[in-house]
Amino acid sequence: AIQAARPLSPIFCFRDAANRRRHYDQLPRWPEHFVVLGDAVCTFNPVYGQGMSVAAMGAMTLDHCLTHHRTKHADSLRGMAQQFQKQLAQVTDTPWTLSTGEDYRYRTTEGGQPTWLTRLTHRYIDQVGLLATQQTEIRLTALEVFHLLRPPTVLFHPSILGKVLRQIGRQSLARFTHTPPNSAAAFSISETHE
Repeated sequence: AIQAARPLSPIFCFRDAANRRRHYDQLPRWPEHFVVLGDAVCTFNPVYGQGMSVAAMGAMTLDHCLTHHRTKHADSLRGMAQQFQKQLAQVTDTPWTLSTGEDYRYRTTEGGQPTWLTRLTHRYIDQVGLLATQQTEIRLTALEVFHLLRPPTVLFHPSILGKVLRQIGRQSLARFTHTPPNSAAAFSISETHE
């Protein structure tokens, strides 16, 4: 399809790696029949590939909101726009947390400091990532979460949590055993943490 296609416009680059969220849902008054969605509400660091997905989720939320409101209020859309902004805020909560939480891994990130819970989550997700390289079902679950198909809570399901805890236990035990200083594992770990 791409090979036979012809461009309709020049290529434009997007170099802004900032996460930006506007809380229109918290305004006390909102103009009737006016909705805001997509990047106008929530802009994501493009490295995570969530912007278009969240915009699509916003469009689906708008469709649901319109359908539900018309069912209850016939042809009147009065109050629907403000209600939509509140529902959209709930939809963007998870991708926002995923994106900004990952950005906190970098010391150069501006806009606050990671909490102890964020740092603990980083360690847990790192362990899930290690398991995902070995176990197909965990890799699939992690990909579904990062692609916004499933909620992040599935990564804390007892079946995954148990495997993470066993892995942490094995890692702790390995620290107390003798590992030759020139082994590949010792080199790899020191490279990762430098």
